[in-house]
Amino acid sequence: NPDIVHTMCILGLVESMLYIFKRKMLLTVHDPFMHSGEYQKSSENKRRFAFKMINNFILLNKSQKNEFIDYYKLQGKKIFISQLGICDCLNYLAKDNKESSTDYILQFGHISPYKGIDVLCEAMELVHKKNPKIKCIIAGNGPYYFDKSIYENRGYITFINRYITTKELATLINNARFTICPYRDATQSGVVYSSFALGKPVIATNVGSLGETVKDGITGVLVETCDSNRIANAILGLYDSESTIDNMSKNILNIYHKGKNSRLDIANNTINI
Repeated sequence: NPDIVHTMCILGLVESMLYIFKRKMLLTVHDPFMHSGEYQKSSENKRRFAFKMINNFILLNKSQKNEFIDYYKLQGKKIFISQLGICDCLNYLAKDNKESSTDYILQFGHISPYKGIDVLCEAMELVHKKNPKIKCIIAGNGPYYFDKSIYENRGYITFINRYITTKELATLINNARFTICPYRDATQSGVVYSSFALGKPVIATNVGSLGETVKDGITGVLVETCDSNRIANAILGLYDSESTIDNMSKNILNIYHKGKNSRLDIANNTINI
């Protein structure tokens, strides 16, 4: 006779028996909508069934709340707002892996069309023409959806196309100047919160809730659309501005490590919900 059944994902066949507690159930929805290039009808049907059965939801961003309610016809159900927190375990893994120079920018995560990696590669072509010293590492597992071979031997883009361990990821982030999320669409991003864990600013397209976390000029740079020219200009503008990067890192520490967006505040908010 539980007081609350809190699930972090859509229930499987056996777990679906828990729907008998649907009035007591609370579902944290990590992705209010399926990403472009990853849509599967069977998965969408499971989502719709779960959303119909459960009465209480936590979304991890407020930008998509109304669209989520309208799209899944959830009027009358309780929708609470929380957020992701920094992936602070990365701090412990990165402590002894700081190199003297940070001469690259980093894009990481599983490979998928919505990530806009092809647009980033086009942007790096433009960047290289104006500042040849800037290098980019693209790290993550999965099949590429475009022909990356044309970029592989140019020297300014390195592809690490395999599973990246958490310790290796900590080192990659820690030694990058900043990270980049050139997404075509998004909900919220663990990439951003992993970067913030190590105080790294993020260049991101203003899609989904990325504008809630990547505050333009404060914790990173927002680019309005997934456009190679605009992304290239953002990279060029931030790369050589050490003072801007330092100020953004300090802001990230104050907001996401200590302030109202810290893990402690997220925990207290979840208890209140």
